[in-house]
Amino acid sequence: MHSMPFWLSLAAVMVIISAILRFLRKEHVPFGLFWFIIGVLLFSLSTAGIRFVAPAYAQEKEITFDHSLYGEVLEKYVEDGMVDYKGLKNDRSLLHRYLARVAALDPEVLNSMPDNEKLAFYFNTYNALTLKVIIEHYPVRSIRDIPDVWDKMQFTVARKKTTLDHIEHGILRKQFKEPLIHFALVCASKSCATLRGEPYTGEDLYRVLEQQAYRFMNDESRNRLDKERNTLYLSSYFKWFKEDFGDVIAFVSKYLPEDDARFIQGRKVRIRYFKYDWSLNEKGSYSQKKLNKE
Repeated sequence: MHSMPFWLSLAAVMVIISAILRFLRKEHVPFGLFWFIIGVLLFSLSTAGIRFVAPAYAQEKEITFDHSLYGEVLEKYVEDGMVDYKGLKNDRSLLHRYLARVAALDPEVLNSMPDNEKLAFYFNTYNALTLKVIIEHYPVRSIRDIPDVWDKMQFTVARKKTTLDHIEHGILRKQFKEPLIHFALVCASKSCATLRGEPYTGEDLYRVLEQQAYRFMNDESRNRLDKERNTLYLSSYFKWFKEDFGDVIAFVSKYLPEDDARFIQGRKVRIRYFKYDWSLNEKGSYSQKKLNKE
């Protein structure tokens, strides 16, 4: 079926009706017969395959998910990427209410979301579930001390049982094939990407992910170029998920200062990987206090 823009369709019909109206008036056609002819004309236009397309503002609004409750959690208990787990453990209601909404979401609604909204939904859900796991086992030194946390511990998301591993590997990595997801998911550890102080949303999602990647790549505790030793020290992300990043040098170069990018592109640098720090990304931890004093 062919479609015409709304205003063009309307103009065409008005021109035709106007011409017919002039003709019928000239011929002194009875009023009832006039409207019968108009009805036949409109029916003929519709059966001929002309469909009027409504303007953009009349179309259905993009489907989104309300992450405001999770935003309140982040605002109250996250500062510079570090989490006040003790405080959150004593005040769980906002997080529980948010995850109840995540659990109750109609899967058809989730599937109808555009990709940017789906990504935002899964980023926030993964990170919120990770917070939930930590406070349920707090005090804990590392998420790795929690048995089966990634592959067997189950949660309800959009009325289906799932695991953190499935969200990361079975949905995000498998379906979207977007390397920037690694800078959005936070595994409650110091070497992970930084937990943002506000939720992800579909609006400007990729701009925010690029900011996350830039921040991560220029944090010398995670990535560092030693020009004297011709060595590029990278996060273990680039070893574990090498297939996601493709040409690692090309990917890294996009986020480094211009001089550093030229350096690693212009010669064969050695690549070494930092040991991953799995200790909890907890606000007020010993290592964080030490860092703040320096």
